[in-house]
Amino acid sequence: MIEDFMLPSAHLINAAMHKLKTLPEDKDIKHNQLFGHLKRENPLDPNSHIIAEMIQQLEQLRPSHVYGKGANGGTAKKAEDLFLNIKSICRGILLDEHEQKPS
Repeated sequence: MIEDFMLPSAHLINAAMHKLKTLPEDKDIKHNQLFGHLKRENPLDPNSHIIAEMIQQLEQLRPSHVYGKGANGGTAKKAEDLFLNIKSICRGILLDEHEQKPS
C-alpha cells in the first residue's frame, strides 16, 4: 500500500514542477531525491517545504513496513493521508485552482 501512495506522489510532485516550469519537461526527480530537491530548490514555493516533509515521511514509512514488517493497517492509512495531502496541493497547481478563485 505504501508503494501505491509513494509513486503517484512522486509523479504528482514532478508534474507540478513541470507545470510551474521549475523543472524541465524532459527531467524528473526520483522519489528518493525529492526531499532534498524540494528543500534546496524551493520549486513549489510556498508549498515546497510542506510537500518535502510529507514525501520524507512517506519515504520513512517504506523501509520498515513495505517489505512485510508492518504490524497493522495504521501505517498504510498514514501513507494514504500523506498522499491525499500531496495530491491536493499538486492538483491545485496542476489545475490552476489558485488562479480561478475570485480575489
